[in-house]
Amino acid sequence: MLSTKIVITNPETKTASSHTVNATSHFSVTNGDVVMFGTDQKPYILPKKTIKLVRKGDNLEIILSENPLEVAILEGYFKLTNPPKIAAVTSEGVVTELVLADGAAISELKVGQSSVAEFNGQIITVNLQDLTFFEGSNHDAAIITAIVGVGAVLLGTWFYAIEDDNEVKDTQKPSAPVVNDLAYDNVGEVQGTFKSGEFTDDEKPTFYGEGEPGGSINVYINGEKQTLTNPIVIGKDGKWELDFGETDITLNNGKNDIQFSITDPSGNEGNLSPIFEVNVDTSIPTKENPFISEITLTANEGSNKGKIEAGAITDDATPVLSGNAESNIQTVKIYATNPFGQTVLLGESTVINGQWTFDPPNNYVTGTYTLHAVPVTKGGNELKLSDAPTFEFQFYSPVPAQVALISVRDASESYDIINPNDLTKSGELLIRGSAEPNTTVSVMVNGIEVGIVQANELGYWELPINLDGITPVARGFSSFTSNDIAADGKYAITASMDNGLGGKWTTADWNIELNRGIPNAPEFETVLDHQGTEKGALTQNATTDDSLPILQGKGIPNTTIEIYDNGQLIGQATTNTQGEWSFVPSSPLANGEHKFTTVQIDKVGDRSEPSDAFVINIEVPEGALIIAGAEYQSGNQTIKLGEQAYTNNTKPTIFGFGKAGDLIEISYGDKKGTTTVGSDGKWAFTITESLKDGEYIFNAKVVTAESRDLVNDELINSSNEVFSLKVLAAIPDVPVITEIFDTVGSVQTDILTREGKLFNDPAPYVSGTGIPGYIINLYNFGKLVGSTTVKTDGSWSLVALNAYAGNNEYTVTTVDMVGDVSAVSPKYEIFFDPTLNTAPLVDENDSEALRLVDDVEIAGQENKDPNYKEYISRDGFTNDSKPTFTGKSLVGVKNVNIYQDGELVATVKVLNGIWEYTPESAFTDGEHTFEAAAVSDYGNEGPKTKIWNFTVDTQPPPAFEDVVIEGRDPNTGDISTGTPTIKGKGEPDDKVIVGIDRDGDGVIDDTLVFAPNPLPGELPGIFDKDGNFEVKIPDENA
Repeated sequence: MLSTKIVITNPETKTASSHTVNATSHFSVTNGDVVMFGTDQKPYILPKKTIKLVRKGDNLEIILSENPLEVAILEGYFKLTNPPKIAAVTSEGVVTELVLADGAAISELKVGQSSVAEFNGQIITVNLQDLTFFEGSNHDAAIITAIVGVGAVLLGTWFYAIEDDNEVKDTQKPSAPVVNDLAYDNVGEVQGTFKSGEFTDDEKPTFYGEGEPGGSINVYINGEKQTLTNPIVIGKDGKWELDFGETDITLNNGKNDIQFSITDPSGNEGNLSPIFEVNVDTSIPTKENPFISEITLTANEGSNKGKIEAGAITDDATPVLSGNAESNIQTVKIYATNPFGQTVLLGESTVINGQWTFDPPNNYVTGTYTLHAVPVTKGGNELKLSDAPTFEFQFYSPVPAQVALISVRDASESYDIINPNDLTKSGELLIRGSAEPNTTVSVMVNGIEVGIVQANELGYWELPINLDGITPVARGFSSFTSNDIAADGKYAITASMDNGLGGKWTTADWNIELNRGIPNAPEFETVLDHQGTEKGALTQNATTDDSLPILQGKGIPNTTIEIYDNGQLIGQATTNTQGEWSFVPSSPLANGEHKFTTVQIDKVGDRSEPSDAFVINIEVPEGALIIAGAEYQSGNQTIKLGEQAYTNNTKPTIFGFGKAGDLIEISYGDKKGTTTVGSDGKWAFTITESLKDGEYIFNAKVVTAESRDLVNDELINSSNEVFSLKVLAAIPDVPVITEIFDTVGSVQTDILTREGKLFNDPAPYVSGTGIPGYIINLYNFGKLVGSTTVKTDGSWSLVALNAYAGNNEYTVTTVDMVGDVSAVSPKYEIFFDPTLNTAPLVDENDSEALRLVDDVEIAGQENKDPNYKEYISRDGFTNDSKPTFTGKSLVGVKNVNIYQDGELVATVKVLNGIWEYTPESAFTDGEHTFEAAAVSDYGNEGPKTKIWNFTVDTQPPPAFEDVVIEGRDPNTGDISTGTPTIKGKGEPDDKVIVGIDRDGDGVIDDTLVFAPNPLPGELPGIFDKDGNFEVKIPDENA
């Protein structure tokens, strides 16, 4: 251990003092002092970067060594006007002043700041005559003066004068370098930092650390020193970086123990750093060798537990995927391609002892899935998703506890879904639904049974029918029988289920309209003239100067109307929800006769016969002013707009025809402008100031010298042409869902208002509000599940098919007349529980449907009758401290929750429609309650039964008091004859039991029971509220 000395000198006062530095030593200094350090050992030079300077208040702490701790504290250093210089000896043997790392003077340190000391190269000399530097030193001033010159004394830490001119040499070993906790991986799919002991696929990682400036870094791998072609020198800031990629070093696959040391400029190599363990794995999974195998899917829930074969069906919503993996695989990522074609990451599984297991975080929804197992090596290399092993299976969610219709499809060709209230041209239908597994389902049309079918073991069924009465052919899940029904027209399809336990439930109507016939021709209501001097409705064969007349009529709501002129198709219109349609030709019609006819095409593609012709004659003078329409550019397309058209373009161009050279004035609102008819007879006027949303009427007039009042500058005697547009530039308001209605089971209600927002309808009825005429798009988790048009009263409704088992997240958007889409509505979150029982658990009117059973004859005694059983009425008494609560389910459910005194105490299974519960712990004497409720597979409850109140009384009553028997023989006391009366006092509602020994042999021959409220076999008596009683023995028993 070095013993460091501090020498404080003052050149002006020619004073010096020498002291030993202990762990923490305090020293006083004055202006102009010089401070240096040294030892009694030789040679000793403090290496660079080992002196640390810290300012604490006005004191300067000089940390010479941290192990062992040696700190010299110069008190009041920063109060002095000329604070002492601190000197040191460089490794070259030059005495020089110490400064801060950034070159600043030590006196510039801020409070709390610290810095490593640097040499500044300024040699320090002090004129001293008779100065002894160290106590006990055998070197005097004369020897030192002879070395450095007369009158010059070198002060520092430490220049040591050695006799015989021996060279001063640094033999102090540098400290081991500090290696950062994190190394860097520069290659592969996963790059970045890693810790000691972790894996990497980089055979040439990069390391960082700190050490003595100027020293060189050495590398040892598994104990062997490596050769570095280019030395790694530690910078002035004490930091170093070593990238193996810039060396000839390549790590081997497997474990590599890396250590570092420092060689200082004097050639001294220090100690090794702690081991940094690098585990290298450069393996890369491929399609041919993914390093995983034996992939298995297992069902732990549902009707068929165990291994699921590839492509098979399961009703376990969270089957477990597992497999084997080789030693180089760290994790396996699991992706799923869901029934909607989306491939998403479900999670990952860590390989343990060569095996991995993955439990999906969420329930699957009904449909076909492909699972992808993507191995990731310990080095971070991941197999491409397209090359990963796959496993395909089908999941069908648990079915509703009650019957439900899932879909009605056109079974003739397309198999398209026929939504409620839709038209169909085919009488061949495929009805699909669900019910309690293995129960019988009856399908009815307009109340007439058309087929019966049995739900399969998963609870699904389907039944093809033909509305024309053609005997259907069974397909898929099941078989059935059928009865003929009438064909064509409007039909209400329902399904009912009989669970064999007295429960029969019917779905809501699924209304469709069979329309294979030819629709009626649409009607012409009016042809309007809206140009020229005379405007209004035209009559048959009328003459008009409007070459762009407005045609209006009626047809079937939401169908297509084709418009023909002289037998040539000139355009189409669509009827609104009220069946109204309107059409304006896209370009002016020629002069002459025009016979307009229309054809109606319904939803199923049937075409009507042409309507009766509406004939008009068009006579437009040559050069007459005409507004032909509006237009605007959208990309490379020119979008044409007719009369009363909707547009989201705010700067359309109004165009038309007129006499070449005419000046046309266009006015709208309080705005006006002019344009000139070209030589081709065409004119155009572009709106320059953006139009706001609303309806605009554009007026066009010819401005000529003859038609202008030159005095008042006003137009006179000029025809006025009119054209209207409806601007919808603003994004439409977000529509609202007001109700999501559950149509399944006995409790049909708005799901949004139901507690827990639970429902068991796979196709709930969604309603809301919006802007009339706009289209509503309904989404579930972002997937479009239905569309409809907002009615004129602002309401809309549609059926949301195929709800997911579990959470459902409905949103809506609206699309306006020009195709702009609103923002997405807030989420309406509801929970589809297919096994939710919304009906009462039992028939409360059935006295045998719910019972409390007492099987104890006398409390505390063994039953004489092993089959003893007594049914305890509501509000009744029992001496059984563990009575059995049992019931008969009206609707077949799997499990029942039992509530005891208001607390959930158990869930019991239903066997053959019966459930029962006997408490494990005895009831205390007193009043108690039982309730029961059906519970679904998802833990959701149906309605509870009516509370069953009862009182447990297991304690025998105390002996009667003041018992008097009246009617004894006054002489003998004998009561064997007559009708004696017994009086006494007990507790309220006590029964009085009288035993009769007829022959005096001590054995009771008869027992009579008297009760306040006699049951069959009991006798009445006189009982009051205080427990007093009076009973009379009947004569036949006297």
